[in-house]
Amino acid sequence: MLVLLCISLTIGWLCGGRNKTTQKTLALVTTSRNAGVGLVIALSNFAGTSAVTAVVLYTIFAIATSLIVALGLLRCVPQA
Repeated sequence: MLVLLCISLTIGWLCGGRNKTTQKTLALVTTSRNAGVGLVIALSNFAGTSAVTAVVLYTIFAIATSLIVALGLLRCVPQA
């Protein structure tokens, strides 16, 4: 789970170009999008199986980790 999350954050960051705000936003949104897509696929195709449980656990893990990353990125924002 951690590897998928780190890959998602990295891909989002790299797709953000040179603008730091865009990099931060895309990194966090990419992680959230993966969890949402996984939930839709698991619930529509594998309802009632352990796949749904795994995706829900990943979603909770992704939200918690994204919150920690967002708070860390918030500290990097220069004060105006």
